[in-house]
Amino acid sequence: MEDPVIVELVSGYDFIWEQSGVRVEVRRIDVDRRDIKAELTIYYTSIPAQLQPQFVKRSNLNLLADSTRNTLADRLQKSHKEHVDWDRVIEVVTNQTIELFRRGGELERVDPFRPSLKPPEYLVKPLILKNQPNILVGFPGSFKSFTAAALTFCCMLPWQDNPMGWRTPSTMQNVLILTWEEQISDVDFCMRRMINGMSLAAIAPYFRKCKYPIFQMEDTINYYVDKVKPDLIIIDSLGPAVGGDLNAPEPAFKFFGVLSRLNVTTLTIAHPAKNTDENAKLTVFGSQFYTAEARNIWESQRVENPNPSEATIIFHQRKTPQSFGKYPEMGMKIKFIGDGEDIESSAIISRCNPEDEPDGLRKMSNSKRIEAALKDMGKMTTLELSTELCIDKDIVRVELNRLHDKNVVYKLENKTWGLAAYV
Repeated sequence: MEDPVIVELVSGYDFIWEQSGVRVEVRRIDVDRRDIKAELTIYYTSIPAQLQPQFVKRSNLNLLADSTRNTLADRLQKSHKEHVDWDRVIEVVTNQTIELFRRGGELERVDPFRPSLKPPEYLVKPLILKNQPNILVGFPGSFKSFTAAALTFCCMLPWQDNPMGWRTPSTMQNVLILTWEEQISDVDFCMRRMINGMSLAAIAPYFRKCKYPIFQMEDTINYYVDKVKPDLIIIDSLGPAVGGDLNAPEPAFKFFGVLSRLNVTTLTIAHPAKNTDENAKLTVFGSQFYTAEARNIWESQRVENPNPSEATIIFHQRKTPQSFGKYPEMGMKIKFIGDGEDIESSAIISRCNPEDEPDGLRKMSNSKRIEAALKDMGKMTTLELSTELCIDKDIVRVELNRLHDKNVVYKLENKTWGLAAYV
């Protein structure tokens, strides 16, 4: 037999013997202790072009075990006695797969003056960093999926005059929604309410309801990526997408390994760790590697709103991309018109100032909380600020000195401080 053509894919390898009419797909490659296991699917391809390749056999194989390799070759030789040398096929597939898998990626040289070099950029500024894994984290009821729907409009229309002032792409971007929680009717209705309330044009993102962890669906997702070529994949949500012990590091590595191989911008919706300290910053539930591997993390925090037909959301950046400074907090108000059971009900989005939302101040940075307190009270001492904001006095002192160095605050009489804009 001739040597095969080897095609390297996101999720494995294809070995193609064109003259002999054989193709072997190698998928789900995994290391289990000292073993390297993979799923092999074998087809005949020497048939009329208008027909699908003829399925021969699918087998889960330990690539390092001679006994399993020989058994598979023998079975193929007995049941398919055509011109194919199955011993050679299995030997080439297993040996080449092991070599390629162990080698990993190609060695490259860093070139700061590469002609094709471009600075990092946002897909939707500042919530989605392009070609990187992004996370939107928040407690249930914090409108994370609603925000993801709004971001989908930003990408697909694109919604350049959106009320939040998010900077959008200049051309339409394809979006693929992978959800383990919502039905397609939920997404349809959410977007319909936004269309009704904001007078938007209709969009049609791709949607897939998933049943298994993402690493088990990698081949399927890769097929969709090749077919529809999405510019953004929304993953709703992290827990079922991982499908394992969220506190263990290995499932986190598997999850981000899939995202890396897909090589598409992603926005993953996640739930936060439960924290007993109400002033602590929210973190993603589970292993610290979910925070470490993501490149841009925002928190969606719902704050109290006395109007039952409105919801107020404050966005806080919890992990800042290396190439960009930290983005200030943003506020979003959602006004619902209708009872939610009418197809003509609507949702109207507007931007609000986080500092105007008292409950939102709890999750703002210490320096921003100090500025907000001085704006309301006029002038305050270090002790008064510490008592009012429930922040340690030493921390307040440090923050005031930093703000003073930036000419944001000034020290006044009687050991009080005031905002420079009001002094």
